[in-house]
Amino acid sequence: MSSLDTVDKTTIFSMMNGFGIRSVERIWRSPMLNTFASFLCRTFGMMLVLTLALKKLSASDFNVWSLFSVLLGFQILCDMGFCITFVRAIAVALAGADSPNDFLANATPVKTKQVNWGLVDRLVSAMRFIYHRLALIYIALMLGLGSLCLVRPISQTSLPDQCWIAWIVIVGSGYLTFRSNYQSVLLTGLNEISLVRRSEAYIAIGSAITGCCVLYFGGGLLSLVIATQIWAALAIARNRWLLCCVAERRFQEMPKPQHDPEMIRCLWPATWRSGIGILTSLGLTQATGLINAQFVSASASASYLLSLKMIQMISAFSQAPFYSQISLLPRLRAEGKIEQLLAIASKGMRRSLWFYSGSFALVGLLGPTIFRWIGSQIEFPKATFWVTFGAFLFIERFAAMHLLLYSTTNKIITHVSNGITAVIAIISTLILLPFLDSMALPMGLLCGYLAFYSWYPVWHSYREFGMSFVRFESRSSLGPLICFILASALMIVLR
Repeated sequence: MSSLDTVDKTTIFSMMNGFGIRSVERIWRSPMLNTFASFLCRTFGMMLVLTLALKKLSASDFNVWSLFSVLLGFQILCDMGFCITFVRAIAVALAGADSPNDFLANATPVKTKQVNWGLVDRLVSAMRFIYHRLALIYIALMLGLGSLCLVRPISQTSLPDQCWIAWIVIVGSGYLTFRSNYQSVLLTGLNEISLVRRSEAYIAIGSAITGCCVLYFGGGLLSLVIATQIWAALAIARNRWLLCCVAERRFQEMPKPQHDPEMIRCLWPATWRSGIGILTSLGLTQATGLINAQFVSASASASYLLSLKMIQMISAFSQAPFYSQISLLPRLRAEGKIEQLLAIASKGMRRSLWFYSGSFALVGLLGPTIFRWIGSQIEFPKATFWVTFGAFLFIERFAAMHLLLYSTTNKIITHVSNGITAVIAIISTLILLPFLDSMALPMGLLCGYLAFYSWYPVWHSYREFGMSFVRFESRSSLGPLICFILASALMIVLR
């Protein structure tokens, strides 16, 4: 008789079943895997819609649709840095902070104590007050400056009236989304990353399916916008429902919006620095698409915006491994667990950059063939254009993760790193413009990021945490960098 015969088979099956359930539960609750699933669904969902849009929409309609996406992205600029500041503040409150003064730079790390729910409630009240007012600023900017940027591109379409109606839908939807941003910020700060990302994945799948159906059955730009913005409204309702289910249901009734001068005083130093950083980085990148659309043909503008959209999708997709820890890192810093903080950051950086390099290579090498196969009305970007955009965003990803790591100390240098980078990029673009034409835009960005952004936040990160550059980067960025360089060289040679 074997030894297994002496063991109760029911016990074995029970243990196996328990192990399987625990494994599934770990996967289901994993912040990194759910963040990866969210970015995967959003990226590939957008790729599906993009593929059909390239085939079904005219170059002028595609250009306007892409500009809508660019203008929607300006929500992040109007946020002024409050999002990431509130996430860090909530994480510190969860670690047991006593008052808003603990959110200031150089605050003494708190020892693990009970969650200060009173302070969290004050943060929520302040968030609601602030976001309700920021949403008004956003809608004013979109109706004014946004509409002005769309006059020329929309005049080049065959149905301008429908395009303007679509723009009104976009602005209305953006206002409601922005006004409710505090919900996703609160969920992220509470470290409910898996819930938030899983919800985003569901919404992304629904939006992609709806958009593809509209385009497949002959719908135009207006129908596409309405179909996809319905899902933006559903996302707001979904986040509100999630808040009713977390933190022992304490947010079923939200704290009322309230002006809190002390809270704003403590959060503002980090906020305005982050806001300027976002304005001079993402704002500059997005602005190149708007400026380019005012001076070139619809097809040339569409090609530029297509490059920008695809490379930003790849960049967003690659953020999952690192940004899934966005609320955990400041909490570990607040608790003084530096070694654990650096280990998690290093692993996240390595995975993020590998995802970026691999996706960049895959799309760059297979993209031209796929575009020909689907019969796209817009050509895939030239190899030099694609590689230049890719190099600029590789540097941005690399340095931005070090910047986020350093910001866990609440010492915010984003305004310096991004501001000086933007100045160099603008000057470089103006110098190169007479010689390189549209290519001067990505080349100017690359010059700015290479000259300053590539080393300044990284240097601060190393100095703060006492890390060895060779040891840390050999584990996190060296392999992805070699992959990126080889893939870039192969694209230029083959094309």
